[in-house]
Amino acid sequence: WTRSMEIEPGAAEPRFHLGVLAAMQGRLDDAERLYQEVCERHPQHARARVNLAGLLMHKGRLDAADRELEAAARHAGPHASVVLVAIADLRLRQDRVNESEQAYREAVRLAPRDARGRHGLVGALLAQGRGADAMREIEALEVLAPNRPEVAESKVEALVALARLPEAEELIQRLIAAGGPTTLRHALKGRILESMGRTAEARVAYAHALAMNPNFAPAADGLDRLGRA
Repeated sequence: WTRSMEIEPGAAEPRFHLGVLAAMQGRLDDAERLYQEVCERHPQHARARVNLAGLLMHKGRLDAADRELEAAARHAGPHASVVLVAIADLRLRQDRVNESEQAYREAVRLAPRDARGRHGLVGALLAQGRGADAMREIEALEVLAPNRPEVAESKVEALVALARLPEAEELIQRLIAAGGPTTLRHALKGRILESMGRTAEARVAYAHALAMNPNFAPAADGLDRLGRA
């Protein structure tokens, strides 16, 4: 891609894909700069604006992300569902959950085979405590994207919301055994154990989550509720 950019300095795609690679390598400032250059030279490049907005959201710059997505929506074209998912992600971060749900549903309508919109919709439904609605979407996802660990993790959350705690515990244990522990899985395990009244075990699970990521708010909140023994 660097060579392509040298050959065609004004072309959008080499610079865009260099931004994608920089983000994958964790060089977020470089990725942001490259996406901004694409947007300045090619204002209608919706994918660059979506990716730039994702970086801005990651950095907590939600107002700037909103501006980029507004511009992306004006030039979405064939990428309309991708733009809608990004807008829905932002609305969820802004605690505008109803708007988030609406945007995810529209993304699903436009691209019913794209798992991203439906998985985002599950998150919006869980944020509203609508476990039964979330489970229906998860069942559709299990057909659309089988054996995806993030879908199984969402199913754990839905089972907790539905107070089906033994099933939730069994599933999270299977996930940890098959794919190893992660911050989210430890936190989910803590939430299940807390809901079952197994406070000491829940405290340990939350502590394991924070050991992996000290900034993971759900685990920190769980420990605060239980008391940091």
